[in-house]
Amino acid sequence: MFKGFLSRRISYFLMILFIILNSILIYFDIFYLLALPMVILFGYLFVFRLDLIFLTIVFCTPLSFNFENLDLLGIGFYFPTEPMLLVFTLMFLFKALFQKNLKKDLLHYKNPIIILIFVQVLWIFITSIVSEIPMVSFKFLISRSWFIIPILLYGIHFFKKGKKQIKQFFFAYLFAMIMVTCYTLVNHMINSFSEEAGHWVMWPFFKDHTSYGAILALVIPINVWLLYESKKNYLRILLIVFLAILLIGLYFSYTRAAWLSIVLAIGVFVLYYFKIKLKWLIGIIIIPFIFIIYNLTEISYLVQKNDAEHTTENFSERVESMSNISSDASNLERIKQMELCI
Repeated sequence: MFKGFLSRRISYFLMILFIILNSILIYFDIFYLLALPMVILFGYLFVFRLDLIFLTIVFCTPLSFNFENLDLLGIGFYFPTEPMLLVFTLMFLFKALFQKNLKKDLLHYKNPIIILIFVQVLWIFITSIVSEIPMVSFKFLISRSWFIIPILLYGIHFFKKGKKQIKQFFFAYLFAMIMVTCYTLVNHMINSFSEEAGHWVMWPFFKDHTSYGAILALVIPINVWLLYESKKNYLRILLIVFLAILLIGLYFSYTRAAWLSIVLAIGVFVLYYFKIKLKWLIGIIIIPFIFIIYNLTEISYLVQKNDAEHTTENFSERVESMSNISSDASNLERIKQMELCI
């Protein structure tokens, strides 16, 4: 009882001291001490609760923005995720040396994909040694490492605990993505939902509408899965609202590939849900293929005649422009890239 009373008195004393010192520093226009409680909180979490830091990083990922123009030794990084990932990597490796469960997991990562990733990292390290500009090469190696170690290695350790952790991961990302989508839609509304504004209204969280649309297309199936898994009514209502927001955001992203990917994802789900047999699946693929070969001349003529442009705000015309390989700049650019790869 005496220890508890003493600890409370010490806590009160430290709080009063912090307020006095902060008041003095603010008088002299020094505001750095305001960050001290947050530094202490994150310091505690990094030492004792890496799982909460992991989820915090996931939540911050859609909300992070790039410091490309910040002159820090030529480093462009996403804030706050990449600094957090760097500290997380160092703390995780340090804890892995002393915690048996982490060490055991690290020694049993025998998945072929993980082995290939480690081989790639090793190769980057070897080539960095003989690089013409070692500083640049090692900076690249370090930046790759603070993605691989926290997300891949700790991620496996985190997800091994069960489905609850998987849901926490998805919810953390989904909530943040909803915030970004709402921000983007408000910006879009201010600019009358124009196609031209659709290229930049998601800034600074996404560089362009294609990456924004791609992430929306990835998050929508996650939202549907969480809706299917949720048993509580209030949560299901919330997820239905989230799904509506994401679908509206996807529509106004004006990203044709994202629209198409959702349609294909629905097709794959139908095949999986109804357990379509392989022979039927092959038939489904072969019949349209034969039809296309048989009518190749007519189809080729129709495709060449198609002059619909992807810059239109009309949904049907924008979808139609997917097959325009004669004048659509976006499609022609992709065809050129494929030709260069071949």
